[in-house]
Amino acid sequence: MDYKARSLGGAVSITGRFDSSKPVKKFFKDFKKKSPEVSMAEATNLYIQNILNSTDFKGSIENFLNRYVQGIDMVARKIPDFIESDKNLVEEIERELQESAEIMMDIPGLIRKCSMLQGELDMIYVNDIMQKDYRLRDLEWSKELGTGAFAIVYAAKLRQRDTNIDVALKRFKDPVRNHTVTDILLEDHTMR
Repeated sequence: MDYKARSLGGAVSITGRFDSSKPVKKFFKDFKKKSPEVSMAEATNLYIQNILNSTDFKGSIENFLNRYVQGIDMVARKIPDFIESDKNLVEEIERELQESAEIMMDIPGLIRKCSMLQGELDMIYVNDIMQKDYRLRDLEWSKELGTGAFAIVYAAKLRQRDTNIDVALKRFKDPVRNHTVTDILLEDHTMR
């Protein structure tokens, strides 16, 4: 019979079949007459002797080892390809990192440009589009309540119809410009 062993254990088991000789048949006929321990020890010994005396044993082991070595040789032949692929991958990653570093160098300038454009758009909004909640002549401010780096806060009264409402009025120290208008609008939105 031609069996293909897929493992070393398989190679041994293919050759480890009991033969059908008279002594083997007699052994198994008398198997239950002895204690189980003695019977198993004798069966194991008989099985090992069968393997060692088998003409297929050497051939099965040799076939298995040849296929095993061929598999190792095939992998070994591919190692230079694996190394080359890894080298190419590392080079590609290094290129991408370099490109990322160059892009990162541009980001601060792009942020400044975007900020300037945002300021210009916000100035257009403030000067031409935004609807005012009140007119300047409707406000009457009196005493200073506090001052900060950019503005002074006053106690004020807002005249609406026939009533005066107490409010805090924040007056910026410098005129509204492209580089400050966005922060002012954000604060206005937050305070509402």
